[in-house]
Parts: sequence; structure tokens; C-alpha cells
Amino acid sequence: MKQRAALLWVAITVFPAMLLAQTHQNVSVDPGGWTKAKWGMKEKQIKAVFPQATQVKDANGDVSLGISGYRIDPIKYTATFGFDEGGGLTSVAFDPEEEGPRHAVAEWVKMNLLEGLTDKYRKPTQVTDDKDEDGFSSTRTWQWLFPRTRITLTWVTHADPDAKHLDRTYLIYSQVRPRSGL
Repeated sequence: MKQRAALLWVAITVFPAMLLAQTHQNVSVDPGGWTKAKWGMKEKQIKAVFPQATQVKDANGDVSLGISGYRIDPIKYTATFGFDEGGGLTSVAFDPEEEGPRHAVAEWVKMNLLEGLTDKYRKPTQVTDDKDEDGFSSTRTWQWLFPRTRITLTWVTHADPDAKHLDRTYLIYSQVRPRSGL
């Protein structure tokens, strides 16, 4: 009888507590931006939390506020901050600065970021694969969706060996805007 009572006590108290603890471990918290850069911050506030931020060129050659040589694990990136018309932070984009064959860098960066993001935020919310009509390139996108933040890792690769120099992996943290009513 005492054994049955002890088992019942374990089932009623310990098992639910274990489930609750496991549930909390599997839930990722919305980052509300990227590290110390939070959505809506003005350029002056970004410079205060990232004193190394200066005007940098992004992968498209556009100049904006950013950080060159920012390390995520062993890889260096150029991080660029995007602002809306009101001057509030809406995105942070990362392009690798690593030297070497583009296809090898793209693959290495993809593997490194995917592992780090999955460790931090768990499995992606969404994974999509797209191929262009002529089969020239393929794009795989992993997204982690939160109420205020979308994290998008994009890997673009090319089947043609002569086009491998166009392969690219990039990461974007972006603000999720509330939908307006109809």
C-alpha cells in the first residue's frame, strides 16, 4: 500500500514538474532585435551600445551604419543596421568577410550559422527550397519566427561549376511589424 501511495505521489508531483521544466527548455525567447540592438532604437543609441559601429559598405556596395570584422564563432562578418523612415532599427544583416572560394565559404558559413542558430533558438520554424526556372541556382532559406523578430538564414548555390563564384550565404534579423486591421 505504501509503495502504491509513493508511486501515486511521484506521478502527481514529480512527473508534471519534469514536463513543465522540459517545456520551458524548448521555448526560445523572442530576441526583440539582435544582441544589444533592439527594434526601434535610433542610430545614436546603436552607436552607444556598439561604439565600433561606423559607415561600412554592405554586400551590394551600399554604405550604411555597421560593424566590420564582427566575429560569430570563428567567422568574420560585416554587420549592417537597417532603419525605417522614422530612424528606428528594423533589421541587422550579416555578410561574411572570409577569403577563399565563394562556394566553400558559403557552405562553411551556412553550416556554422545553422548550427549556432539551432543551438540557440531550436529547430527553424520554416525551411523553404527554391530553384530558378532554368536550374541555374538553388536557394534554401531557414527561418525562425517570433512575435517581434524574424531570423532568416539564406544559402544560394549554383549547379554550374563556372557559377560557383556566385554562391552566397547571408543572415538577416528583421523586425516583424504588427499587421494593420482591414
